[in-house]
Amino acid sequence: MKIKYLLTLFVFLVFSNISSAGIIHSVDVIRSAEGQNQVFEKLLFKLNVGEVAPFSPGNIVQYEYSIEDIGRSIFFDSGEEFLQATVFLTNGIDNDLTWFVFAPLGGSGYIGTESEFLFGNEGSRVDLFGETITAFELVINDASFTSPGRNPNRDGIWTDYSYDLTLNIYGVSLPSSYTLFLSVLGVLVLVTRKNRFG
Repeated sequence: MKIKYLLTLFVFLVFSNISSAGIIHSVDVIRSAEGQNQVFEKLLFKLNVGEVAPFSPGNIVQYEYSIEDIGRSIFFDSGEEFLQATVFLTNGIDNDLTWFVFAPLGGSGYIGTESEFLFGNEGSRVDLFGETITAFELVINDASFTSPGRNPNRDGIWTDYSYDLTLNIYGVSLPSSYTLFLSVLGVLVLVTRKNRFG
């Protein structure tokens, strides 16, 4: 019976932790101002981990947005790509990671590793090992499209554009539950021994 109560307590502790999931990491460095010889009012953001090519399958986050989306938060918390990403970002290996913002004639972005993207190569962590990821949140802080803008070709076919995005990673740190679980287990073992031999 004690084992049954112990397992029940452990499940309760884990789910209590999950229910209080919050932001475990935030990246707010995705900012740029550029221009292209096209007239447009939308950009496509893609974030991928585990693959280098920006057009590869398995994108964690993929969203097309315009100025109407400024201030909006988009959550990604399900699907095969999401599950694969959570494994890559918590396996303790410095996997490849890319993000790109696409306009009609291409775009710009980042090709590198998880550690550089998440921590800027500062510290000893390479990813979010020890965490359990529950969701990704893309926040559209700002976006602008100005046509013809600088109009360098003097033909009126040009768009100056800028973007400002934040990626929040939601999750929980389970080691605290495991620590508490082991503490409870130790107490129960001591009580059991005391009742048996006392």
